[in-house]
Amino acid sequence: MHSSSESECSDSDQQLSATHYDAKLPYTSDICLPFNSEKLASIAKNSIDADPEINPDRVHRYLSVENGDLIVNFECDSLKTLRVSINAFMDMVILVTQTMIHLDD
Repeated sequence: MHSSSESECSDSDQQLSATHYDAKLPYTSDICLPFNSEKLASIAKNSIDADPEINPDRVHRYLSVENGDLIVNFECDSLKTLRVSINAFMDMVILVTQTMIHLDD
C-alpha cells in the first residue's frame, strides 16, 4: 500500500462485487485504500471478499477496485454496527497486506 497522497480515490462509478442486497440501510461509509498496483488491490479485494459478512441483514459491504485503489462501501442498520464492521474490515485489511508483504520478501 502507499500513502493516500500518492493516489486519489474518485467518486466515479465502480464495478462492485457480486453481492446483491435488496434494501439500502441508513448508515453508510465509503473507504478508499490505495495500493501500489491494480493487481495488489485485486488480490486484497478477492481475499477479503471470500469472507462474507456475519450479519448480511444488518451489514451490506460492497468491494471494488479502481485505478489501484480498493474501494469499500458500507451500509448498516446502526452506527454501532457500522463502527464494528469497519473495525473488523480494517483488521482483515491489515492481515491481508501483512501477508502480501511477507510473501513478497
